[in-house]
Amino acid sequence: SNGLVNLIDLMDKNLFFSKIVHTSDILNIKFLSLNRFATCSSDNLIKIHDSKDGNLIRTLSGHLNKVNSLEILPNNYLASGSSGMI
Repeated sequence: SNGLVNLIDLMDKNLFFSKIVHTSDILNIKFLSLNRFATCSSDNLIKIHDSKDGNLIRTLSGHLNKVNSLEILPNNYLASGSSGMI
């Protein structure tokens, strides 16, 4: 599939940006702050993006299988879940 992220302004219902950020299905998205969000995908990667334009800030690799879930911990750590080992 396409790994597409669409960010929509809910106030005026306009598309803020639409961008392909992964080479496979995106399985979860979490906002880290007003300025950044994280995506995880079937391509085994986690990516951190700028929420203004979707530009890539960092790629986190190491999962051997698709990354199914993301969670922000109270200490500002990012936890991820996969169907395999890291």
